[in-house]
Amino acid sequence: MTVHGTEILLCSTGRRPYIAEWFADAAKRHGDVTVVVADCDAHAASRGSGTEFIVAPCATDDAYLPWLTSLLDERDIGLAVSVNDHELSVWAHSRELDRFGRRVLRLRPETQSLVEDKLAMALALPDFGITSPRTWLASEMLINPPAMADGSRLLVKNRYGSGSAGVKETTTGEWAAAVADSTSAARNRRGEVVHGQSALDSLVVQEFVSGVEFGLDVVCDLKGEFASVLAREKHSMRHGETDQATTVEAAEFEPLARAIALAVPHAGLIDVDVLVDDDGCPWVIDVNPRFGGGYPFSHQAGADAPAAYLAWLTGRHVEPEWLSSQPGVRGAKFVSTAVVSSGWQ
Repeated sequence: MTVHGTEILLCSTGRRPYIAEWFADAAKRHGDVTVVVADCDAHAASRGSGTEFIVAPCATDDAYLPWLTSLLDERDIGLAVSVNDHELSVWAHSRELDRFGRRVLRLRPETQSLVEDKLAMALALPDFGITSPRTWLASEMLINPPAMADGSRLLVKNRYGSGSAGVKETTTGEWAAAVADSTSAARNRRGEVVHGQSALDSLVVQEFVSGVEFGLDVVCDLKGEFASVLAREKHSMRHGETDQATTVEAAEFEPLARAIALAVPHAGLIDVDVLVDDDGCPWVIDVNPRFGGGYPFSHQAGADAPAAYLAWLTGRHVEPEWLSSQPGVRGAKFVSTAVVSSGWQ
């Protein structure tokens, strides 16, 4: 049954107006869905990309949750979607949002805590048959270093990091110095700079895996049932986000994607980084519970996840081609601009 008058709320699209534009394009085809864009920056690049723009409080502000719950109460918001890690964390852990059910696209709090924590995620994935690099808490490793072959390559990471921030490559002979150097940029789960023991507890050391890097979108419907996987080979990165990539046949990744959907129960799309080694073994190295920087390459190769979201929401048929992409399409990102005001506005 079709639901009329439905509004989609897109939060924190900011510098990613293309996401709002793709939802708006899908909404036009539906005819009865509007796209409301919200961002804490009144001059965000996505300001003109939807049907309406709303200036929102920052997710860390005391006014944020009252603003969001009032908006959900007062408007015909059928689905709220965010692409910001910190905002999604607030959503997942806020009991005030429980009464809105599936209208707010978020993970359960325990699942959100898992994906935010690179140590917890690396330890949990093998229980689902998923290979992940060995990972150690920096503070514990300094006290009791694990046995490692001399010259082994390692990575020092922020335990709660986002966008590859603070990642340092090192070796078994240099890792302690790399950890010490990284403490100045260590951040806790809330993104706050921490010092001393808290800094060491906010860093992890991970074995380096050599291989070809891929980005996956593991897509489930709005009830959390596995629907599809999209896949791309990464060629280059910029500021922690995929800069160039080529779409590949996704079928070989489906068993892994189904396992990830069990390990990280979710509705909608999550972004997963995978390294495939010389033996063809896939290693999961990161999970982001949102539209990631790699999805645009699949969209430009024929996928249309926003259309699938709207179809699920309104009870319409989801076309198979919306959840697949043509292999062999290489894409590259570029810088653009958008008009966000004119005259004295």
